[in-house]
Amino acid sequence: MTATKGSLIHFYPRPSALAARLELPRHISLDESRSFEVILSSGWNDISKAEFRIRAASAGLRLQTANAQIREGESKITSRPRPGTLELGNMSAESVVRLRIPFALEKDLPELSVCGPLSQFIIELLIECQARVELDYWTEQGQFSYSTSASVFITSPLGVNVQDLFTRHAFV
Repeated sequence: MTATKGSLIHFYPRPSALAARLELPRHISLDESRSFEVILSSGWNDISKAEFRIRAASAGLRLQTANAQIREGESKITSRPRPGTLELGNMSAESVVRLRIPFALEKDLPELSVCGPLSQFIIELLIECQARVELDYWTEQGQFSYSTSASVFITSPLGVNVQDLFTRHAFV
C-alpha cells in the first residue's frame, strides 16, 4: 500500500468577480501619516452593504483603521462597529472604491548609507507589508464572503534634514 502526498488545490476567481488589492497612494503628502490604499472592485456584484475588515499580517505593522478614508468611489463609510472593521454603503456593479488606510511601524525602516566620491547618498530599503483583507457583502442574491492576503512594498517617507547643505548637483 502506498501513501499519497497531500495535494494543493488552487481556486482562482473569475475575471469579473469581486477583488481587493493593496497599492501605494498616487499622491504622498509629507504632512500626513504614512498610508497605503486598498482598492476594492465590485466586479459584476451590485452590493447593497459590505463589512470590510483588514488585519496586519506583518510583524510591527499597526493599521489605523479608525482614520481610514474613502479617496475615490461612490461608496461611503457608514459605521465603524469594531476596531479593524468598516461598514460600507452601496457599490454598484463594475465600480471601484479606493480606501486609504494609515499605518505605523514599530521601528523605522533601515537605511543603508553609501559614500561616493562627491557626496553621501541614502539608499532606502523596501519592506513588504502584508495584510489580510476580508469582505462580507450583501447583494440581491444573498450574503457572500471574500478573503485574500495582499501585500505592498513601502519605503521610509521623503524627508529633508535642515542641516543638509544643498548644491546645484548634490547634497553635501
